[in-house]
Amino acid sequence: MAESDSGFLLAGMLAVSGSGCRGNAEDDNFTMMRKNMVREQIEARGVKDPAVLAAMEKVQRHLFMDEKYAALAYADHPLPIEEGQTISQPYIVALMTELLAPSKNDRVLEIGTGSGYQAAVLAEIVSEVFSVEIIPSLAESAEKLLDELGYKNISVKAGDGFLGWEEHAPYDGIIVTCAPKDIPAPLIEQLKEGGRLVIPVGEGFQNLKLGEKKNGKFIVRNIIPVRFVPMTGIATGETKTPADSFRLEKELEKWRKIFGKKIDTGIAVSVPEQKLYFIEKGKVRKIFPVSTSKYGTGSEAGSNKTPLGTHIIRQKVGGGAEEGIIFQSLINTRRKARIHKDTVDVPEDFVTTRVMALAGMEKGLNKGGNKDSFSRRIYIHGTPEEGLIGRPASHGCVRMKNSDVIELFDLVSEGMPVEILE
Repeated sequence: MAESDSGFLLAGMLAVSGSGCRGNAEDDNFTMMRKNMVREQIEARGVKDPAVLAAMEKVQRHLFMDEKYAALAYADHPLPIEEGQTISQPYIVALMTELLAPSKNDRVLEIGTGSGYQAAVLAEIVSEVFSVEIIPSLAESAEKLLDELGYKNISVKAGDGFLGWEEHAPYDGIIVTCAPKDIPAPLIEQLKEGGRLVIPVGEGFQNLKLGEKKNGKFIVRNIIPVRFVPMTGIATGETKTPADSFRLEKELEKWRKIFGKKIDTGIAVSVPEQKLYFIEKGKVRKIFPVSTSKYGTGSEAGSNKTPLGTHIIRQKVGGGAEEGIIFQSLINTRRKARIHKDTVDVPEDFVTTRVMALAGMEKGLNKGGNKDSFSRRIYIHGTPEEGLIGRPASHGCVRMKNSDVIELFDLVSEGMPVEILE
């Protein structure tokens, strides 16, 4: 905090915390503190965009944190919020927002919702804000608060920010409030031509970077040193998972040994997480929820278990088929299954929409004898039981939602490696 404004802010803080007043008197104190914050901490340090200054003066930062910190809400430093996270200092919020060069018709993606403060500031300026938060409890509480405050142009979801929010892409701007080691490729892909990405990058202390998409190129420049909480979930070139079951470098090395050449594109299925990772050029590009066997892992014929180890996609079947079409023995029956969105375990184990038949590559584990994955008809496929995706429910195969299996089918090729991990 600058020496010139400390006395003014302290007086405001004492008035809020010590008066015991509520209602208009308290609101007036907070209003006074916000005006001072904008004048002394933000505008005085070079932020000039009138829309940004107006948004910073309007949004009530003290509502986005625990009440015990309210008296400190308009001081220029980060403060703790739930789940061990922090709300960024006002100057950084204003600077990052100005760097985005937002306008009223823009659609902006925010990575790292936190308590919702940055999203609220953006929503005062742009048309739509889409915000992704990896901690579900934070996403839920932020969404509730923003709704209570009347923000109807903000959408919040719990998810991995590394992957952005492809459903609503492309975006005029993307702002990231947590620090990855490198700029995530999916975020660059989801940025419009002419769009801007503001992101802290690095470990420990980071550099705040501004990236711009111009003429098909992504041009990046450093702005200032900063310090943010690290991005969790997927980081470039590796994953950080609760089960720590998927180590990308280890699997890429295993594929090199098995296939006798460098392979950097393929699939990894994490049984503990019930997730499928699509890897391209050595980096995770897509994550899909899946369902492996409800009987556990194993390779024996008749066990109905999901086999572990390295496989390849031996055969792709179903390209162009209507969603929900049933396949039997890799043949299109031209019959359509009823898709169950709820948690219904139906008696029929239908294979639907697309099929990727797997062949094992590790003799004695998933290849040959009574442990041969191809003979056992181990597939990656769509299922009518979409409500069970995300938990073990199959009879040995890797099940996917029908829309997801269509997307994956178009990304992969026959001969591509598939690693099933426990």
